[in-house]
Amino acid sequence: FGKSLSAGHYSALVSRRVRKQLGEHLLKLPCACFDERGAGGVLTRFSSDIGEAGRFYSEILPDLLVNLVTVVMVTGYFTRMDGRLILILFASYPVMLVVADKLSKKLARIAKGFRTRMDDRTEAAYDLIQGIEILRSYNLEETADRRIGTVIDDIADHGCKSTRISSMGWLLKGVLTTVPEVVCYLFALYEVLGGRITTGEMLSFAVLLGRVIYPIGDIVFCANDIRTAGVAMERLERLFNRPTEEEERLSACDFGGKTETYDSAEKGRNGDREETAISWSGVKFSYELGNPVLKGASFCIRKGETAAFVGGSGEGKSTIFKILCGLYTKEEGEYLLYGRRIEDWDIQAARDCFSIVSQNVFLFPESIFWNVACGKPGVSRKEAEEA
Repeated sequence: FGKSLSAGHYSALVSRRVRKQLGEHLLKLPCACFDERGAGGVLTRFSSDIGEAGRFYSEILPDLLVNLVTVVMVTGYFTRMDGRLILILFASYPVMLVVADKLSKKLARIAKGFRTRMDDRTEAAYDLIQGIEILRSYNLEETADRRIGTVIDDIADHGCKSTRISSMGWLLKGVLTTVPEVVCYLFALYEVLGGRITTGEMLSFAVLLGRVIYPIGDIVFCANDIRTAGVAMERLERLFNRPTEEEERLSACDFGGKTETYDSAEKGRNGDREETAISWSGVKFSYELGNPVLKGASFCIRKGETAAFVGGSGEGKSTIFKILCGLYTKEEGEYLLYGRRIEDWDIQAARDCFSIVSQNVFLFPESIFWNVACGKPGVSRKEAEEA
């Protein structure tokens, strides 16, 4: 009871802390990270992977510690009784270690594939929800159903492979623990007949052997669970180790000397009498290596001027706006905002210079007042209504 209560409580605290830290870290990641991983990969890490990591703290680690304590205490008693009993008890465990290591490696490979398929499933479900109106308008329900069905079949296939290997591991563990158990009983009887231990000691040995033989096997084969949980932890670690937006901006900047950072939009706009609001010269950008979207874009927008970017789908209009707002970083060229290099701006201050009215309005699942006022803490209801 104590083990279950303490382990469950500790696991809940760890999971809550990891979710909170991951949520804070996600808000700081560059947009390119979400393009690379997709919504499915991020959501799976936030839910399923954290759950698997929590299982390590609530089940795997406590069981391992309890088994270790049990084995140490019982084997210590056996050593004082007859040291040869220990040799017989652990004779088959080198073989068990080799078998468990091979099985756990296979399970880890399958677990990686399983997690990737979980990402695909979440991504497919997310796309289905986001595009439900289009799917119904063009009668594409069957196409969406086939896509999700394919992903689910892949998940089931990986699950079946994992189950087969796990079952084989349990079978081998049963065989490899039963054989030394029988040998230990026979050897203990031989020691009694030889007068080296008493009948009472043999009975206590028989009772304690049943308490220790299976924990030893569990310790060896828990490598399967540890490596499976390790896959989820590794995925979380990679996401946590991803540089934040600000860290990437700093590493991309070439600070040849002392550079002033414009930490407010007002300071950046009014630092001089610069009449040019935005200036681009030879800006290049690509989402994928070798497939440029912008190939040396250059333009100038003066204060008070109205400008429009016109072009076909996929020709870079949205990309230009994302770079203007600092959502993506240019690869080459110069971008000046009110005469200042964009690298010299605090990114939040630079974004304060822009307002957006999107074609597809996104609303947070809160009240209209909250959605209008969220950008200005402490705003009154009257101000929100006027806005």
